[in-house]
Amino acid sequence: MNVDKETFSLVKIDDLDVIFPFPYMYPEQKDFMVQMKFSLDSKGPSVIETPPGIGRVETIFSVYLAYMAKHEKFGPVVFVTSTYQNYLRAFESFNTVVAGRKAAGVGENESCISLGSKTLQCSRY
Repeated sequence: MNVDKETFSLVKIDDLDVIFPFPYMYPEQKDFMVQMKFSLDSKGPSVIETPPGIGRVETIFSVYLAYMAKHEKFGPVVFVTSTYQNYLRAFESFNTVVAGRKAAGVGENESCISLGSKTLQCSRY
C-alpha cells in the first residue's frame, strides 16, 4: 500500500503522537483511541465497544504501534480474529498503518508475524 504525506493524520492523545493512515478521522475513532490509551496506561485489560464500520482495526494498530514506539518494554501485541477473511483484512490494515507511519517518517523497523489457519506469512517494512 502506497501512502503519501497528504493521506495521513497526526493525532495527539495526551503525550502520545498517533499516526492515523487516513486524512480524515471519525469522532468515534478518536474516542476509541483515547480509551485505548487510557487502558494501556493502566496496564490492565479492557473492553471497548465501537460501532461497526469505523475502521476499528486501523485505529487499534495505529495506537498500538505509537504506544510501542514510545514504551520500549510494551508488547508484543497479539491480535486474534474469528474468521480467515477478518484475518486477511487485519493483516492488510496493519500494512496500511505501517505505510502511513513510514510516510510520516516514523516506524522504520515495525514488523508483524502473521499466523493464519492455512498460511504462515511475515511482513517486514
